[in-house]
Amino acid sequence: MSREGHAGALPHRHAHCGGRAPRPHSWLWAVAALAFVIALNPVTAERYARSHFIVSWAVGLLWTLDLLVLVLAVLLSRGRRPHDAGARSPLRALVVGVLLGLLCLEGLLRLFPVVALPDSLERERSWRASHSAPGNWATARWNIDEFSPLVGWQPKPNLRTPSVTTNSSGLRGTREYSPHRPPGVRRVLCVGDSFTFGEGLADNEAMPAQLEAELNRAGPGSWEVLNLGVHGYGTDQQWLRLQAIGFHYDDDVVVLGFFQGDLERNVMSFRDYAKPYFEIVDDRLALRNVPVPPPEEVLSRRFPSPALYITSLVLSGPERLRLALSVGDLAETRAGRVTLHILDAMREAVLSRGAQFVLMFIPRPITPQGSDTERMLLRWGEATGTPMVNLRTAYLKLPAVERERLYNGHWTRDGAHVTAGLLAAALRHHPS
Repeated sequence: MSREGHAGALPHRHAHCGGRAPRPHSWLWAVAALAFVIALNPVTAERYARSHFIVSWAVGLLWTLDLLVLVLAVLLSRGRRPHDAGARSPLRALVVGVLLGLLCLEGLLRLFPVVALPDSLERERSWRASHSAPGNWATARWNIDEFSPLVGWQPKPNLRTPSVTTNSSGLRGTREYSPHRPPGVRRVLCVGDSFTFGEGLADNEAMPAQLEAELNRAGPGSWEVLNLGVHGYGTDQQWLRLQAIGFHYDDDVVVLGFFQGDLERNVMSFRDYAKPYFEIVDDRLALRNVPVPPPEEVLSRRFPSPALYITSLVLSGPERLRLALSVGDLAETRAGRVTLHILDAMREAVLSRGAQFVLMFIPRPITPQGSDTERMLLRWGEATGTPMVNLRTAYLKLPAVERERLYNGHWTRDGAHVTAGLLAAALRHHPS
């Protein structure tokens, strides 16, 4: 009987040891799912899509894929029988799993710091990596820029390169402008970032230059258009540059070209380089990080890396997630509040000079549905009575083949030409 009993027990032992392998611990599934979500997370993809051409459904696909992975991890971690866990306490196993998961998460965040670090710190980290040698900060695009303690960087004055020139004030082109506009001439100041500056275009191909040509078709010499655009600027730097340089010139119209990515720039202390930024104190703008530290000082000081990247993710993640996904009213976010205060200040200053303020929204990519940034600006324009040129809706009226020629990262020559025509029509329609 004992032999038979023993023999009968053998198949059960073989089935237990030689059959299906026991499931891995539950926390392994959680860590694996967490690693996948960090490596392919839709938040980073959403932010990347704003600067590159990524179809909107790809970002949505990542959200779906990440959700499925998390659900699969939950299902795989379930169904383990009590005897599979051995004698260990379930609570102890849970604590060990959570601690190991957090440890793995901290390691993954250090490998992929773009996920955890605030935008400013990530930008500074990347800048330091490419400018590690003292005196080696003026590379690539910095060949046409110089350090500025007020705005961080600005085009060099009297610049002469094969594709980019500036006058003595650092404005795009070689023409010098009198502070007082000539009799019978209407003057437009174009304020903005790289789109307005004309990144990748010759001087006469930039949008402001083509706008002047378009406006003067009816009467040569009756309009002057000054290009105050600077690549990489947020609305905060554009406002400071307008005060420091633009207001030296008599003007009839100030056009602010607002690229939808400028919203995030307005709360950054470091982008292409260290920059000023504003905070809201007692419902008023308070300027920070001015004077901007010079490159040598930035390189000599220690990088302000967070002690724990998990903490950085918890503190900065919700705001970044809200901006990336346009959750709720963006006017309630820090970036939205600062941006609207800057627009208020800019508009009031322009109107006090007897000029007209026009807001032009620059989309990328061109989507059938407008973004929450666009809707926030539209509400502000309606509330303040500010004329607004919504390029997204205007572009959508063009044939598809023409829309495809508008962008090549920035505006192509055709894109700048089409935009100049749309803006010229708006300026004629809303005379100051």
